Amino acid sequence: MNMKKVGVLVLIFALCLSLAACAGSPTTGSTAGSSTAAGTSGTAGTTAAAATNGTITAEPLTLQFLCYNWGDIAYSNDMPVFQELEKRTNIHLEWQLLPAEDNLTKLNLIMSTSDKLPDLISYSGFGDEKKNFDRFASQGLLTPLDDLIEQNAPNIKNFLTNPPYEIPNLKAELTSSDGKLYSLPNVTQVNTGEIFAIRQDWLDKLNLKAPETTDDLYTVLKAFKDQNADGSGDTIPFVPDSGLKDLTILMNAFGSHEDLYVDAKDGTIKYGPLEAAYKEGLAYCNKLYAEGLIDKDYVNANNSEAFRAKIAKNQAGLIYAWPMSGLGYGNTTVANLNPSYKYVSMLPVKGPNGDRYKERPQAMVAPRTVISSTNEHKVETIKYLDYLFSEEGSILMNYGVEDKDYTLDSSGKPQFTDYVLKNSDGKDPATVRGEEGMQIGLPFVATLACESQAATDAAIKNAWTTYVESGVLYPAFPNVPLDEAVLSDISGIITDIQTYVQEQSNDFIMGDRSLDEFDAFVTAVKGMGIDNVLEAYNTAYAKYKAYNN
Repeated sequence: MNMKKVGVLVLIFALCLSLAACAGSPTTGSTAGSSTAAGTSGTAGTTAAAATNGTITAEPLTLQFLCYNWGDIAYSNDMPVFQELEKRTNIHLEWQLLPAEDNLTKLNLIMSTSDKLPDLISYSGFGDEKKNFDRFASQGLLTPLDDLIEQNAPNIKNFLTNPPYEIPNLKAELTSSDGKLYSLPNVTQVNTGEIFAIRQDWLDKLNLKAPETTDDLYTVLKAFKDQNADGSGDTIPFVPDSGLKDLTILMNAFGSHEDLYVDAKDGTIKYGPLEAAYKEGLAYCNKLYAEGLIDKDYVNANNSEAFRAKIAKNQAGLIYAWPMSGLGYGNTTVANLNPSYKYVSMLPVKGPNGDRYKERPQAMVAPRTVISSTNEHKVETIKYLDYLFSEEGSILMNYGVEDKDYTLDSSGKPQFTDYVLKNSDGKDPATVRGEEGMQIGLPFVATLACESQAATDAAIKNAWTTYVESGVLYPAFPNVPLDEAVLSDISGIITDIQTYVQEQSNDFIMGDRSLDEFDAFVTAVKGMGIDNVLEAYNTAYAKYKAYNN
């Protein structure tokens, strides 16, 4: 399986824009005035007059857009990509942003109390999007897209039947428990997710090699601290980007899993924190924390500004973060302090039993965008989204605005400009692309060719390659279809268990609770109903696998 992935990477790397397979333009003309969609409460909504100039509507149309926001950049129509998208479609977005923290609470409030829902909704829940979309669909709050796509969205239809590169289980990842499709995805071919990166200059300074095992990692982190690697006495050997989950990733070396996972040995879904390997991982992290080798404020590490500040102060030795916005940002930042300072990617370390893998690779398919059931312009909305899957729309979402963010080479393929790659304000490409509005909010399909162009730092490309070729990426957890009845039974259980496990795991790591009490912890989790959750997920997983047939 690993060689297959490598083969795909090698093939796609030679392509400059694989999205030609999805080429086309949004359907316009009389279709917009005549199509209706079955399964949308008997109507496709009010249909605006079709345009004859290539836009979707003759008169400007406004859609209310509820969108996630990751906190670093304020998403808005001021972004050049969205300004250009409005010019091309004649559709204006009226933005409402979900908070960066606890966005599901706000989303649930809107969905449960609003008579008129936002027309378009994009939600990022770090893996729980499909589960919540299934719940909203079961409540009649979302529009099924199957017939709308069939009648009005040739580019989306082509993508679903003929994706530009191999996307495992594409149909199953998007299909809900009732067999219908409600969401459109963000898709990426670069799916390593977050990676480990370490200061190579610190290793060289202390005559050390990048750690290969958990024992090596302890030795290196201790040397960073004890030998004052940063030269200022405030070294933080390991700085996580996202709190506890970055430490549970470290625990993979002991064969542990941080949450629900599919056991590769028997193909069933299990819960990692119940297992002895989880206890071993906690003990290791407790040792690192007790000796000051992990950022003492790791619990609050979900603040990207604070994480970046520690890099900028030359404090962080080992980081766990995204290749572009973590490793790329890190190298851009520390090079401004001293050109010899540099982070390099590092594979997860091997544990005492030979385990070496990383959970949570970025899902290739992330269900992200839905149309609400109260949307009065469903046909125009699906055409708007369909444009993003056309060649022109895809270039806009991935490369930005022509002549500013990219130009076309002699063969007509987009190439990023120096504004993106060598920004005069010293911004790394990931920051520039975000500020321009690329890959923000709305669906997109990103290729390795596109992302490789933006990765000017060779260390980023090396991270992508080595993480895939090494086979360390544990398969992403599947988007299993859970219906409303099942969700109503287990949602509260899941929330309570996750909260309890997170709190107790932090207590174990910080030494506030003895690991002698781990068996009591397991008993408590079982008493909260984890067996019911596992039964529901395994039943849904059987349906998921059937969707692929």
